[in-house]
Amino acid sequence: MEPGVAHDGHQIDERRHAHGLAFGGKISMTMNFLWLLKPLETTMMQDADLGRGLVLFFRLAMGWTFLYAASHQIFDPGWSVAGFLSHTRTFNGIYAVFAAPPLAAVVSFLVGYGHLLIGLSLILGLLTRVSAAFGVLLMILYWTAHMDWPYIGDTNNFILDYHIVYAGVLLLLIQTRAGQTFGLDRWLAKQPLAQSCPQIRALIG
Repeated sequence: MEPGVAHDGHQIDERRHAHGLAFGGKISMTMNFLWLLKPLETTMMQDADLGRGLVLFFRLAMGWTFLYAASHQIFDPGWSVAGFLSHTRTFNGIYAVFAAPPLAAVVSFLVGYGHLLIGLSLILGLLTRVSAAFGVLLMILYWTAHMDWPYIGDTNNFILDYHIVYAGVLLLLIQTRAGQTFGLDRWLAKQPLAQSCPQIRALIG
């Protein structure tokens, strides 16, 4: 065999060996990187579970809040919005109209049963985005009804009070599609009507 050929063959073997080491090193580095990602993946899964748990908690907590309010308003024959709305301050000119006898009974009915429907919707996780949106509207109305600017209710609440906090929680439930977490919205989204109608899908989330 000619010396040049042998020399070239030796160089080829060295290159193959070098490529093999480089490829093996890349595999090793990739495996090490994936191994390092395992704790991150586990943490992300735990965070996702925690997030779903918190969404479920806030949905049930807000649902119970509305249901408990409804229980006092529906089952107490003497309850009326008139006593509260007639004492509003900042927006008294607006709310006093609804406290007058012709409208007070209608508004009291709407408020009591509105609370009931919102509470049941949130507890069941059914049409959660719709009920939460109405809940946000009610919280803003109650915030203005309690307002004696810049205080809300009393001097312990400056500009903000729990109504705005509740409104923020309800907005979070809308954004996170809370009814899809252990709620009937998940079942409703799979029904043919929801599948074929984009408007219904948007309401469900």
